[in-house]
Amino acid sequence: MIIILSFSFFSYQDAIAIAPAWSFPEYLPTDGGVQGGGFSTIPVELSVTDPAATGSGTITVIITSSVDSRGVPLTLNEGPPGVFKNITLGLTVDKAELKMSDDLIVTVWDDITPTPTIQTISDVNVFTDSDPIGLIISLRETGPDTNLYQAKIRFDSATNPTENILAAVPGDLFTVADIIGGNAVNGIILGNPNTGKAVIKVVEDGTITATYQVDSSVASIDELPAPGRGSGGLVAPGLVVDSSAGGGGCSGDCNPPTLGLSKNMNRIVSDGFSYNQNPIDVEFFYTPYPLITVNVGQVNEASLKIYDDGGAENIKHVGLAFGLSSGQSFSQSKATINLDRTNDGKETTSVYDPEHVFDNVQISTSIVPCSHTLSAQCLEVKIQHMFREPLNFNMVGTVVTDFQKNSWQNYYNHGIEIEGDSLNPAKTKLVAFGEVKMRGLYELTQVDKKKELWVDQFGNVYENKGNDRFDKIFSVTEKISYDKIKQNGCDRQCNWFGAYKLHQELLAEKTLEKILAGRIIAGEPPEESFSYTYHMISRAEDVELQKSILVEQQRAEKLFEELIDYKIRS
Repeated sequence: MIIILSFSFFSYQDAIAIAPAWSFPEYLPTDGGVQGGGFSTIPVELSVTDPAATGSGTITVIITSSVDSRGVPLTLNEGPPGVFKNITLGLTVDKAELKMSDDLIVTVWDDITPTPTIQTISDVNVFTDSDPIGLIISLRETGPDTNLYQAKIRFDSATNPTENILAAVPGDLFTVADIIGGNAVNGIILGNPNTGKAVIKVVEDGTITATYQVDSSVASIDELPAPGRGSGGLVAPGLVVDSSAGGGGCSGDCNPPTLGLSKNMNRIVSDGFSYNQNPIDVEFFYTPYPLITVNVGQVNEASLKIYDDGGAENIKHVGLAFGLSSGQSFSQSKATINLDRTNDGKETTSVYDPEHVFDNVQISTSIVPCSHTLSAQCLEVKIQHMFREPLNFNMVGTVVTDFQKNSWQNYYNHGIEIEGDSLNPAKTKLVAFGEVKMRGLYELTQVDKKKELWVDQFGNVYENKGNDRFDKIFSVTEKISYDKIKQNGCDRQCNWFGAYKLHQELLAEKTLEKILAGRIIAGEPPEESFSYTYHMISRAEDVELQKSILVEQQRAEKLFEELIDYKIRS
């Protein structure tokens, strides 16, 4: 018994002459359709010689790959007696499957002649087993000078070129071929009644294996040439090193995981980031996110939906960072939660938390659809956590990495604001001062984390300027004349009132702590409830008041007469 698994290389023109031909499709579903690109046409021919099966007409071979151990069955038809062949095996880097009701979305990156106005290109051929000639379609640019061109194809029982409808039936292979670039991608329409057609997922530099009864044959998947059309060609969402990057020396999987868009700005994941059930579609790098306010001690949940073209099992690391300010990167956060995964499926949770911000951190993962309209699967990572104290800034960052070390970061602002008093003990710091009036080591206690205000044991207030520089903003020993005219100290109108008020608050807190000595204030409830009745009466209706006023008037008149008489006599 002999199994021969061979790869035959053809140009685009050769591929059209082969019906059905198959290629490496670079495929990802989007809005119910596919986008392809990146590889030359490679039909795969499988041949098995089994004299004992002469006259049986067909045999079944199991096809597996280095990334699909379950494999797919493939029926081979008998030609010469005892020789069984098939050239309808499809190799795909993702699930190259559509339904008859789905739309086929074709995307081309073409940067040969970028222009500031929206353009249209053509010379893309789409065909199926039912219509091997197919359509030459036109693609419209997605916006001025984007270099991305798209068109939508629908499947039906008959071809209609004016409406971009292509004839197909369940089980047909379909091909999208870039005539200019010379590369092609393919897929299969679900509901396949023909067991002589099948697709299987592979990776470059991986292997594919055909097994018949107890015998098998292995072939390697070599690195394939990059597409043409300038530095572009047929493209797929999810590619980071795409045609515009010129290859960059990358081989194999060069595509990082994503929570939203591919580098080609195609949406793969819907509601990729959510915090406390407030989801949002993640943009390419920076995502405007409404400010979410949470309280110290409150249980919160962040949810990340992550797509990787190698599958959910290919995601190695997930990180979530809090407290970033504008211009800071993920690595500068002092409050991060991390999930690390191994090839054998083990998951480890860790935190970087030097300021003890987190409590009760728990992470769970599951496989979910990337959106309501796509068949792509995402790894959903749910991160439950609690904050013990507020953070200085609100921006949130995420980082995702796969086992091929492809990585991507996203940022969300306004982000998450934590409110409430810290559950941690007050932070203290020994600071050296070299001033004449204040020389030596002093212990400062943080009293306001967001404003970075600290106080020493004497009540002086300092502002932390960073790099262990503390500037004194209020001193209890200095007499400051706030009003040079009245010399009456600082009132609400003086520019030092804020510091003066803060100082008084701190003195009051320290005095109260000494008085209490760790005890808790608890008032005794009154033994009996009581109330007061108060009746309001106007001045005109108050008889006693009116009598008193009359008496005072009479006294005033008498006194006035006596004074006048005395003045006249004198």
